[in-house]
Amino acid sequence: MAVVPAYLGLLYFVAPLLRGAIDRGPLTAFYVLGALVAYAWLGRGGRMAVRPLDLAAAGVLGAGALSALWTVFPAGTVEAALNLLLYFLVYALLAHALPAAGRLRVAGWAVAGGVLGATIGLVSYWFSPDSLPFHRPGGTFEYPNAFAQHVLFLYLGAAGVAAGSGRWRWMVPAGAILFGSWLLTLSRGSQYTLVPGLVATCLLLPPAMRRRLAGFVGVTVLAGLVLAGTLLLGQPAARREEALALGVARRTLDHLQAFRGEDPAAPAPARDWVAVPGARVVVASSVAGRFSFWVTAARMIAARPWFGFGLGSFARVFPAYQADPAFFSVSAHNHYLQWWAETGLPGVAAFLILGAIVLVALRRRIGRADGLTAGSAGGLLALALHLGVDVNWEIPAVMLLFWGALAVIRGQSEPLSSGRPRPWMLAVAAVLALLSGLPYLASLRLEAGRAELQAGAVSTALVHFEAAGRLNPLDPVSPAFQAHAHLLGWQSAGDRGRLDRAIELSRQAVRLDPHNPPVRNQLGLLYAERAEVAGGAGDWRRARQELVRAVELFPWWAEYRYYLASLKWRQGDAPGALAGLEFVLDREVEFRRPIHPGARAQADMLFADVRVLAALGRRAAGDLEGARRLAEEALQLVPGHADAGRLLRLLAADEPR
Repeated sequence: MAVVPAYLGLLYFVAPLLRGAIDRGPLTAFYVLGALVAYAWLGRGGRMAVRPLDLAAAGVLGAGALSALWTVFPAGTVEAALNLLLYFLVYALLAHALPAAGRLRVAGWAVAGGVLGATIGLVSYWFSPDSLPFHRPGGTFEYPNAFAQHVLFLYLGAAGVAAGSGRWRWMVPAGAILFGSWLLTLSRGSQYTLVPGLVATCLLLPPAMRRRLAGFVGVTVLAGLVLAGTLLLGQPAARREEALALGVARRTLDHLQAFRGEDPAAPAPARDWVAVPGARVVVASSVAGRFSFWVTAARMIAARPWFGFGLGSFARVFPAYQADPAFFSVSAHNHYLQWWAETGLPGVAAFLILGAIVLVALRRRIGRADGLTAGSAGGLLALALHLGVDVNWEIPAVMLLFWGALAVIRGQSEPLSSGRPRPWMLAVAAVLALLSGLPYLASLRLEAGRAELQAGAVSTALVHFEAAGRLNPLDPVSPAFQAHAHLLGWQSAGDRGRLDRAIELSRQAVRLDPHNPPVRNQLGLLYAERAEVAGGAGDWRRARQELVRAVELFPWWAEYRYYLASLKWRQGDAPGALAGLEFVLDREVEFRRPIHPGARAQADMLFADVRVLAALGRRAAGDLEGARRLAEEALQLVPGHADAGRLLRLLAADEPR
C-alpha cells in the first residue's frame, strides 16, 4: 500500500525540520494521520507474525502508560504516553507493513531530511559570525547536542547503506554534509560515541562490505573536515579555537578541574545556558551540572523506587529533590536514571528486556547483516551511549530514529495476506486520533485566549480557556489561565465572587499538577490577595489564615512570610513577627533563588523591608545594636530607603546620653 511508505517517508523527512519536532503541534497532526494510515493498512491486513522484539517494544510503551495509574502529573504522563504510542505505531508500520525495500526508501527520506536540516544550520553558521562567541550550529534543532546525535545516527545509517548497496552517488555528499555539521556541533558526548558506532557497524557487515565502509568513511570524513574547516575560516578567532578537537578536550578538563576544585586560580570554564520553567534562567556547567542532575535523579529514585513518579513528571518533581540550587534542569541528562525515576522498576525491567533482545538479535547477525541493519545498529549503539549523559530521548526526531532502528533490526516479516475489512479498526483509529488531537486543539484555544487577554478582553479569553479545559481536562494550564483571568476581572471590577472563583480554579490546577512551582505560586498570590481584602475589612483572623495557607503552599517565597510577619506585628505579636523575619534572613540565599534575576531591584527592596521590620522587632526587644545593624544593611541594599533612615534616627535618639 503506497500510503504507508508515503506517510512514513514524510514523517521522517519533516521531523528534523520542525525544530526536531519538539513543537508538539505538528507532531500531533501526524498522530491523526498515523491513526488513519494504521487503519488503512490494518483494516485489510492479514495476520501479523509477532516476534519477541515486538513484545519488548510494546512492554516499554506499556510501562510508560502504566505509570499513569500513580503519576503526580497526569497531563504530562498522558501526553508522554501518547508520544510513545506514536513511536510504537511507527515501529509497527515499519516492521510489519513494509518490505526491506520500503524501509530502505524511508531511510533515504530520513537522511534527506537530516541533510537539509544540517545545510540550513551550516548556512546560518556561516552568516552569523557576530553571534555568541562559541555559537554551535544546531541545524534546525533548538538543542545542538540532540542535533549532533541525530546527524551522527543518520551518518552511520548512510555509511551502512553505502557499504551494503555500493550506492555512493548521493550517499557520499550526504555523508560529508552530515559529518561536517556533526563536527561543528561541538557535542562532546556525541563525539565519544562515534568510534563505538562505527565499530558496531563494521562488525555486523560481511568482510567485503567492510572495505566499502572504510572507503566511505575515509572519503566523507575528509570531505567533512574540509567543509567544516572552510566554514571556520570566516569565523572569529575565539570561535575557531573553540571548534578544534583539542579545544573541546581542554574545555572538558577545565570543567572537571573546576568541579573537583583542583585549580581554583584557573579561569572559570565555559558555561551553557539552561532555561528553567517560570521565566527563571541559571548558568549551569555542563559537567558539574550533570553530576548535580544525576544526584537529584538518584534522590527521586530512592524516594519512589518501585513505581516512580510517572512518565513525563521529572521536571515537576525536580525542585523537591534538587541536589544543588545552582543547577536546574527539566531533565536528568541521563535517560536511564530519568526513566527509572519516572516509571520505576516496571520501566527498568521493560527497557532491560528490550536491550537484551536487541543484543541477541544482533549477535546472530555479526558478519552477515545487510547495510541498513548494520548502520541502524551502529546508530542505535551511539545513541544508547549518548543517552547516558544527555537528553536526546526527549527529542521526537531522535526518537523516531531509535524506533525505526528497532524495526529494521527486527528483520523482515512474513508476507501479509489480504483479509476482509475490519470495521472495528476504524473505531480504534478514531479513538487514537481523538485522544491525540484533543490536547493540540486545547493548546490552540489557550493561545487564542492568551491573545484576547493581552488585548484586555477578559470575558472572551475566559470562553477560550474554558473550552480548552473541556478539550483537555487533565491540563493544569487551562484552570490556571482561567484563574488569572478572574483575578484581572476582580482587580478591575472589584467583584469578590471573581476572586473566590479564581482561588477555586487555582486549587484545581494545583491538584492536577501539585509539583509545579508557578502553579503553586499563583494560588499563594491569590491567598495573599484575599488576605489583603480581609485585612482591609478588619477581619485580621481571616487574613492571618489566608497568609498561613500561602506560606504552607510556597514556603520559599519570602513575600508571603513578610506579609504574615507584618500582620503579626500589627496584631501586637512582635516576638512571632521577629521569629518569622529572622527565619527569612537566616536563609536569605535560599529565599532569593526562586526570584527571577531580572527582578533583583524588587528583591532588594523586599529584603530591605524585611530588615526594617526585623529591626523594629529587635528595638522592641531592647536589642538596639542588632536593630541598628539591620537598618544599616537595609540602607546598603536600597540606598535612600526612607523607613530605614527614619529608624536609624529613632535608634540614635534611643541611645543613652
